[in-house]
Amino acid sequence: ADYLLLRIFTLEGNSQNLGDLQKKSLQVGATGNSLVFQSRLWADHETVPQTWPPAYAPYSSELQEKLASWLPLPPTTAAWDPKVPEQTRSYLSTLDVQASLSQVSERSLRADSSVWRDLLMTKLQIVFFGFDEATVAQRYQLAEDLISAGRLSSAEEQLQRVLKMDPWNNSARFRLGNVAQMLGDWRQAMDLYQRVFQTDPKYSNAASLYNKVARQHPWVLSAQDKEFLDSLRYQRTSDLTIQKDLWPGLFGQVDYGTISTALHDHNGGYQEIHTLLQLEFQPWGSLFTLTPTVGGSYWSSVYRYGATPAFGLDARWGTTALNLDASYMGSVLPDSRLDEGPDLWAHTLSGAASYQLTLPSTGTLQSLSGRSWAQYQILMGDGNTILTASQDAAAVFHVADNPWTVFQLLASGVWESARISPAPLDQENENRYYAPQGDLTLKGGAALSTWIGLGNGAVLGWTLRGAWGPYWQDFGTGNSVQYLVNEVETRGELTWGDWSAFVDLYYSKTPIATDSSYWSSQATIGLSAKLPNYIIP
Repeated sequence: ADYLLLRIFTLEGNSQNLGDLQKKSLQVGATGNSLVFQSRLWADHETVPQTWPPAYAPYSSELQEKLASWLPLPPTTAAWDPKVPEQTRSYLSTLDVQASLSQVSERSLRADSSVWRDLLMTKLQIVFFGFDEATVAQRYQLAEDLISAGRLSSAEEQLQRVLKMDPWNNSARFRLGNVAQMLGDWRQAMDLYQRVFQTDPKYSNAASLYNKVARQHPWVLSAQDKEFLDSLRYQRTSDLTIQKDLWPGLFGQVDYGTISTALHDHNGGYQEIHTLLQLEFQPWGSLFTLTPTVGGSYWSSVYRYGATPAFGLDARWGTTALNLDASYMGSVLPDSRLDEGPDLWAHTLSGAASYQLTLPSTGTLQSLSGRSWAQYQILMGDGNTILTASQDAAAVFHVADNPWTVFQLLASGVWESARISPAPLDQENENRYYAPQGDLTLKGGAALSTWIGLGNGAVLGWTLRGAWGPYWQDFGTGNSVQYLVNEVETRGELTWGDWSAFVDLYYSKTPIATDSSYWSSQATIGLSAKLPNYIIP
């Protein structure tokens, strides 16, 4: 009654009666004589009530006139579970009426009554939801049963009724998005998933499904959708490394790091904490180094969590002109943690050869360098293997002495191929990881670097690098597609005695279609310092 009277008088413009109305509303509300939720009136009169509580006598004609245009109410004998009390069914039969009234009130109530409107609506919600929680749960369970039976339209209707009764029920809104996705209403599904995630970011699976629909049906994306997708894609990493010379010929290193991602391909968020311990031995002098590694990580994704070990061994031999490296690493493939399938153990063998030819300092061309690298990865869970090979080359030209400036010409090529391509599917019929059928990337670029002495042993350096080139997906097959890759990087460094710091900014973009692209930007800040012996003995 508080709500109805307030609405009547503000709509009719009787502002002179508002103060008196507010007082009467408080008095009536305190005694519990609420017209809207007075079960005696609604249960006994399926049409317009003919009697009113005494407190409303001065306004009976206005109430009668207004209610005549809003009613009659739906029959109280609607198809409800017989276990629901008749009085409760009477209350529920007014749901649609109350929903329409609240919408009208939102538009119509003037500013000077907004505080009272909020107060009264809160009272309405408390009274209503206080006795209807069981019915909300029943409707939600009924919707789940209808989904299991394949009756999606009926399930959609029940979930919409749940949201009318409980507009903050994100579980129902999420399931309504699932139903819309099953019915092929991609736009509706994306809108529901977005609203769920924005009102409750803990629903990371809503963001995951939004991303999945967007990837599968890009033609329904608006500019706002693409902007929202970009806001979901991020990764934060942190890393702390402590190094120590233990004694001649033995060097130790401890690494601690974290990774946090919002979206990874079609999957949702991912977090990881990892630690590694490395010891470097030089049993036969400084030219040869053995480095065993042992560690592990604790991780969690949308679907599951766990702890996995990691171990490896690296062997290096090098001079000023040539360095050879061979290594083995055993760990769980990170992508296999992102779905409900089992972990895939990856045994990775890699080898690299780096070489540099230093030319006489009298010429402009200072040096030629290159690096050949190959990796062979064996996935024990599904029998797949992935081969990656790359070749880099660089030519360094001297430009100026003060400040010291050099210019580099860069070239690189990368080849990737898997024995089983595409990779096996997970329970949602998505590839568990990317297994290239034969991807080839060729890039050419340039870099400009300069260093300036600041005095007192301080040196400031700056580098700008860019690279461009074609990328062929499924190269050499009938389904080969060519794209253009471009990337830009700038890096600033400051060195002062045993201290150094750097800031690195990186951006890359690969067009995939006329209206979309894969792109990434990365900002890295680093600090290195030599700690005194009393901190690390």
